Amino acid sequence: MAFASGFFATAAAGESAAPPVARRDVVVDTTFGLRLEDPYRWMETPDSPEFRSWLLAQGEYTRGRLDAIPGRKRLAARLRELSFETSGPGALQRRAGKLFYLRIDPGSTLSKLVVRDADGKEHVLVDPVDRPGADSSHVSIDNYSVSWDGSLVAVNLAQGGSEITGVHVFDVATGVERPDVVEHVWGQFTVVWLPDASGFFYTQMADAGFRDSKVDPILGMRVRRHLLGTSVKQDAVFLAPDSTSSLPIEPREFPVIDIPIGTHYAIAYCVGAHPQIRTYVAPLEAVQPGKIPWKRVSEYEDSIANFAPDTASLYLLTRRNAPNGRIVRVPISNPDLKSAEEIVPQSDRILSDMTLTRDGFYTLRTEAG
Repeated sequence: MAFASGFFATAAAGESAAPPVARRDVVVDTTFGLRLEDPYRWMETPDSPEFRSWLLAQGEYTRGRLDAIPGRKRLAARLRELSFETSGPGALQRRAGKLFYLRIDPGSTLSKLVVRDADGKEHVLVDPVDRPGADSSHVSIDNYSVSWDGSLVAVNLAQGGSEITGVHVFDVATGVERPDVVEHVWGQFTVVWLPDASGFFYTQMADAGFRDSKVDPILGMRVRRHLLGTSVKQDAVFLAPDSTSSLPIEPREFPVIDIPIGTHYAIAYCVGAHPQIRTYVAPLEAVQPGKIPWKRVSEYEDSIANFAPDTASLYLLTRRNAPNGRIVRVPISNPDLKSAEEIVPQSDRILSDMTLTRDGFYTLRTEAG
């Protein structure tokens, strides 16, 4: 409580320095008969000099108030000391006898991509700060995906802390970056490698023609395929809102094409601002530009929360008529939910996740909260 008391004492002493006041300019919308007033609509123009000036003033005011808190600098220094003196691996991926992971070294705030070979030798594959050709701007690793044979890795690099990344491809043996770069990819979407590592599928944000000041920039995502060594301008579109394929996409959906390791099928699925996903499958050799023979597995009303494939089957975690969740199985070649086999029935525990591995089927359940 002494710390809190010190804060309020400092705040009271500095009351003469008032925070910057934002201009009010009321814009009125009428929606479904309701009058909605928005006094700060002008802030929705991020490049506005007035808005930028107000943000900078807010930051300076806040910085001054925080720096005036008694003991804060000493506390911040101790927290920094404790935080930056430890490190640990995360986001592990194993491919072809190699172990890949992200690691934050002591004294650093940014992750490096590290690979450990089968003989146990470890080396840094991608350092966003010191990679060849990097400029002085802030770059961080958001995500990454390793090819099936462990020879290539596609890394989502974020510029200046942005959630919108560029995908860069690196050779694992040499660490050399290839010229293949795909821009405008939301950081949480990794690429999906083709089995022979000749290219990958990726979910990309809409092009400039779809985005404008009146449209949410994350609407209109689409799935493209990039073949290594070719121009990204030639990348074919496989799923998109304006597509006439057998799998129509809404602009608000986020489409993905996945190729599970060891299968001969591609799985297309759509996610959004809800826990349900809708899922389709097609033979991998049929997933080519043009009309793809997607077979429907589930729609949103089927309440599928997750899926896991093997060479012959598709396992689905569903909450339809089972709020605590149950797991069913369908043949991946004929995924008819009406004839699905129940593998894990609903229980009084909440089934929240599942994973299929070489040695078993694992589920995650919670009990009594």
